[in-house]
Amino acid sequence: MLYISDETSAGYETTFWLIRSVINRRAAAIASAYFEAVAGTRDFLLPLHQLLIRQFDAAQSRPDLLVPYHQDGAGLPKGFHMINCWTLLYPEECGATSPGLDFLAAPVRSKLATEAQPKSKLYGSLESDYDKLATLSRRYGAVTPSVALGDILMFNELALHRTSIVKPSTMTKSRVSAEIRLVAANARALKERDQTGSAYARVSGNRIEWPFVWQRRDGFVVPIKWAEADLND
Repeated sequence: MLYISDETSAGYETTFWLIRSVINRRAAAIASAYFEAVAGTRDFLLPLHQLLIRQFDAAQSRPDLLVPYHQDGAGLPKGFHMINCWTLLYPEECGATSPGLDFLAAPVRSKLATEAQPKSKLYGSLESDYDKLATLSRRYGAVTPSVALGDILMFNELALHRTSIVKPSTMTKSRVSAEIRLVAANARALKERDQTGSAYARVSGNRIEWPFVWQRRDGFVVPIKWAEADLND
């Protein structure tokens, strides 16, 4: 697991080429329309200090180390609305030839309780309640989308998903993916940003601005250099 924003001797510098490749005009338009419907704003933020690149080794996978069924919103403050833009970096496809993501095809509109006796060693704090999962699975089933290089898989904070269980006969390749999370820039999120001193980029219309060099001082982020640009087509 690698954070896209890396600490340097001067502070933090954000590797922004990947973000701008994923958050293009089309993805931004989808996110803006969704956030307007659920949060009343078309603007959104990108928390720069929690952007991840993950490597999943299919050959060394163990059930207790897999990411179990969970919701990304399990740890979010009340009033937050989020979209995860999940994209593949390697190999050329996941879901069939390498482990992708399984989703329960259930119209979930609220956060589920977490499991009191989780099985996951690393992600037990996120693991959704087994009884509720079993009920939803029987009723709606699950899907495993095939994601190719260049695809962007977008899902909100309530979507129930997990790392696919490895099928040794076909899923022989390891997977490298990136997660870029977007948060509606409503009053709740802006207040949290100001109170916690976290670093954010912001998208408004077709313009994106971000602090590409920043420092932490007394627990707060201090932007050193700002940049802005039009979104890619």
